[in-house]
Amino acid sequence: MRWTQVYTSPELETFELWEENSKLLSLDYHPFTNAARIEHAAERRVFMIRREGFLRNRVVLRNEYGIHIGQLLHDKHNRRSGNIELGNEKFNFVLSDAENGQLRMSRSKSDESLVCHFSQGIPSGDPGILTATQQCLLMAFSWYLCLHTHIPAQEAVS
Repeated sequence: MRWTQVYTSPELETFELWEENSKLLSLDYHPFTNAARIEHAAERRVFMIRREGFLRNRVVLRNEYGIHIGQLLHDKHNRRSGNIELGNEKFNFVLSDAENGQLRMSRSKSDESLVCHFSQGIPSGDPGILTATQQCLLMAFSWYLCLHTHIPAQEAVS
């Protein structure tokens, strides 16, 4: 699987998730409003990514109706790895800069992990800190994995 950046401007960033020659989902991220529009199959959804909490240290995902559906939790020592809780699912992620960047994500109950590459590299940001765009890509990818009950065997890495 690979993320491809289709369009970028200060008002809109568009990404597509591909597996070989088939497009799995498209993502339009609006940095000003922190809103993500995701289209997968015939389904279109809008998600809002917000920083909440006393010190605004939690990254929360809300659906188009404002209902809390998930959150992103960073490791204390490495902000480019951590967990995503989405509904009653929990995913572990590691975002690395190797070979134009890759995202390794697995369900917390499974040893299998899915590796996703970035065609133009990971959207840039400060080293050791996840940008809002990177957080959006993580949330969109975990939402996609929630729709599918298992990780495909050909993509699984033990």
